[in-house]
Amino acid sequence: MAQNPYFVDESRPWFTEEAGWPNEVPKNVEFERRSLGDVLRATAKTHPEITAIWFQGVRMSYRELDDAVDRVATGFSNLGLKRGDVVALLLPNSFQYVTCYYACARLGIIVTGCNPTYKPGEILHQLKTVGAKALVVLDILYKDIVEPKRSESPVRIYIKTNITDMMKLSAVKRLLGGALGKIPSAPVPDALDFRKLLATAAAPPKVDVKPEDIATYIMTGGTTGVPKAAVLSHFNCVANAQQSALWLFKVKPGSAAVGVLPLFHSFAMTCVMNIGVRMGCTLMLFPKPPEMAELCKTIVDVTPPEGSMFPGAEILFKKLSEFPDVGQYDLAGKLTLAVSGAGPLHRPVQEAFEKITKSRLAEGYGLTESSPVVSAHPFWGNRKIGTIGLPFPAPNGASSISPIRPRRSSRAR
Repeated sequence: MAQNPYFVDESRPWFTEEAGWPNEVPKNVEFERRSLGDVLRATAKTHPEITAIWFQGVRMSYRELDDAVDRVATGFSNLGLKRGDVVALLLPNSFQYVTCYYACARLGIIVTGCNPTYKPGEILHQLKTVGAKALVVLDILYKDIVEPKRSESPVRIYIKTNITDMMKLSAVKRLLGGALGKIPSAPVPDALDFRKLLATAAAPPKVDVKPEDIATYIMTGGTTGVPKAAVLSHFNCVANAQQSALWLFKVKPGSAAVGVLPLFHSFAMTCVMNIGVRMGCTLMLFPKPPEMAELCKTIVDVTPPEGSMFPGAEILFKKLSEFPDVGQYDLAGKLTLAVSGAGPLHRPVQEAFEKITKSRLAEGYGLTESSPVVSAHPFWGNRKIGTIGLPFPAPNGASSISPIRPRRSSRAR
């Protein structure tokens, strides 16, 4: 078999013990050629009763998540959505976001996550850029963000959802919560109710989703101009999750991934959602950045015996370290490790966080176009502060992987 063009010679200096390369991590690996939908299916089969998502005090197992994904995928298909179509998600971190993301993956539909803080013109730009055919929108976001530009939008199918739609509330509790104003809600004209998709009998069509098929369009602004759509294939996303899982070799199924970062961003998409699903972890999701007291209490209360990993930007770790009441929460033994990205990690922040939590905080580097993780410091081993760590494992020399050239359309250029 021909030598893989991405094979990296193991004599390179970063592979040495002196550089800190972990002995437990292979230097070149055979990358998996499967879809994101297949990854979830495999985890649900292996760990059906592990909690897949914790959200607002409610838990969903991998068996339940896989079933919900099948139901929503069936509903999408019944609406005429098919492989290659684009579905946009205007949702916070939630059960619905993860469910819709993997439902799209299962059908070969391209998913694009929208920033809930965008202004109407910014949302319209994204919908037009990617050619979105359908939009799943949180009802309370519709009026201010979507409605002002709806007449100019390419979207033809609107699906509304309330934050409680997958929270297992009884009809009585839902009614009382709405009447008392405890459950925020708002009308979305001419939209399908997401709960109808959830009520659909699970019978998704069998779609042969190829590794090279586009999985997601992620908006990235770079340094100039308006945001553009980065094109990521299933292979891109699955391979990066595999690389990351190898780097996290001590993390066990049942561990938690703290989901403060928004899932529409590539950092959280991979380092919270896709890694978490691949490794059988619990996604601890927050719909918006929490106050430090809420964050600390949730980590202490929800973290399983296997521990938690915390992906975040430096500012999160700085705020937690400087939180005056942090000593009231026994974080030691709860947070196993944390990874800082989206900017430099400075030594004082790292040292303060590690002293308080007794965990390991390492810096990583990536960019949206690379799915996104390129390199990271070892969590267990030598670290060189002020650098972006070591490059992740590359394809092995006998790999049959060919360069990925996802289908592109003019709308995503």
